[in-house]
Amino acid sequence: MNMENQDCEFCNEFRTNNVTTFSRLYNDAIVDRTLLESRSFKVIPTLGQLFDYSMLVIPKNHFETMSALSLPELTELTGVYKQVSSRLSKLGHVIGFEHGAQKITGGGCGIFHAHLHIIPLPEKVDLFKFFKHEYKIYSSLESALQNSNGSKEYLIAINEDETVGYLDLTKMPGTYPSQYFRKALCKRFNLPMPWDWKEYNYVENRIMGAVRENVLQ
Repeated sequence: MNMENQDCEFCNEFRTNNVTTFSRLYNDAIVDRTLLESRSFKVIPTLGQLFDYSMLVIPKNHFETMSALSLPELTELTGVYKQVSSRLSKLGHVIGFEHGAQKITGGGCGIFHAHLHIIPLPEKVDLFKFFKHEYKIYSSLESALQNSNGSKEYLIAINEDETVGYLDLTKMPGTYPSQYFRKALCKRFNLPMPWDWKEYNYVENRIMGAVRENVLQ
């Protein structure tokens, strides 16, 4: 694990003055989009807000996947997830997901710094139904990631009741493409906006509002 990676969007946003996608778009409008912070993690609104108050939990240090975290960090991550989920629950039905992928796999969304999505949906959705293959169910995020056995690529899905579905993608590369859950949710809710976060090359009012209101405080 490197403390930071100079080619990483999130490392550059958190630790340096290098230009990132976020800084290029928001310039001086928002200097820092951090809404909540713990010892090891930051919580920020995601670029490409499919739903209001969509958030990312991101390790401050450079890990490629959440499964690479130490046990104390996994415990802390679970606590952060519960805290954010609780505060967003008044806004919708909260779900979470991670497409964990090491850079060597070529999977994920193109940013190989671990990030866990937390999203309040307008209706209850069973994320497990988006799995096309047999998956494992765990009672907590911590236990799911502990039992990932160092998988180079996987999917994590967290339902509203905080049960966790885990699918190892090591032996099925390319079966679940980049931003798989974002694309699935776009289709499920028939959203008019693109599922690909890279297409949001403009200032999003949803992000401006989330930072201004900071519902996580």
